[in-house]
Amino acid sequence: MQMPVSVAIILDELEYKKKESLLRKVIEKSIPHSTISFHYTTYENPVIRQLFKLKHVGNFLYHLAYWLQSFLYAVKIRVLFKGNLTVVCFNPIVGYFLSLLAPWSAWRIILLGFLFEPKSNKTYYGLRKAFVRVIAARVAAFVVYSEAEICLYETLFPKSAGKFRYVLYGRDFDLWNNRSFSSPYEIYVSSGGGSNRDYATLCRAYEATNTQIPLCIATQPENIKFKYNTSKINIRYDIRLDRFGDFLQKSKLVILPLMDYGISAGHMVLLHAMQLGKIIIVASVPSVREYVTDKEVIFYEPGNVHDLSDKIADVMIKIEEYRQRGENARRIYTESFTFNALLNRTLQIV
Repeated sequence: MQMPVSVAIILDELEYKKKESLLRKVIEKSIPHSTISFHYTTYENPVIRQLFKLKHVGNFLYHLAYWLQSFLYAVKIRVLFKGNLTVVCFNPIVGYFLSLLAPWSAWRIILLGFLFEPKSNKTYYGLRKAFVRVIAARVAAFVVYSEAEICLYETLFPKSAGKFRYVLYGRDFDLWNNRSFSSPYEIYVSSGGGSNRDYATLCRAYEATNTQIPLCIATQPENIKFKYNTSKINIRYDIRLDRFGDFLQKSKLVILPLMDYGISAGHMVLLHAMQLGKIIIVASVPSVREYVTDKEVIFYEPGNVHDLSDKIADVMIKIEEYRQRGENARRIYTESFTFNALLNRTLQIV
């Protein structure tokens, strides 16, 4: 007789509550006789919205507020449970804190979306590395969204070798009550996101084209530390998740400029653009090539201004010829990259 299992699912968006009954059926099919509870986290509030837009100290305060909110979520979840528990945490920062608060050996924590980025500040980098070593002793598995990361992390954290597991990412984008994005332009090209972005290459490449269609970038002030042509490029610091989908949808095409650090980057924006069936120009980095081919997107060489400029110019001239790639991207998103697909892949390692 199979013993009942208590499973806590920690989700990174409140909107997933709309499909909780469906998610419950998926989990019960994979883990029969389980007692399942769902816990939701969200960071969309007026304070965080304002901090997101601030220059200079805004980035520090934004991350401080984000981590504080994550700690409070972890404390709230911790007091709900006693005894053995399997935790599947789609919010990695909450997972970090839970691993510190959880009773030793009683909880089995699966932490999704682990990411360890390079930092220029060696002291900060060293502290983060020490922090990961501490939580790694208490986490059963770290799920990463790029296979190339496994070798990197097992080199950085050799005592945790075997705990890093590769799972293709997936996310739903049709659950949000999207606010409309009001653009000052009738036609524009879009780009957005924050992690591992190379907006300097994008802006130089775009300025080198002959197109008069403006480029709109939705990001944080910390990612724009260079001069750019303001008549051709519009940087927006006020576009959050509830308007981001409409921002992408109304654009002529989407450009995703990524740095080749060997870690996962850009997956959320990439999948969102795919779900919308947009024409996508993206840096040819390993973590992206694991998800798409040149049948779905247009690749450019990372950091190569001339190559990106040529690709932009070519797409602008042959826009109708490239629309099929957007439709191909929409199809494989629906087949492989929804949240249900991610959940099913994750449950195979629980």
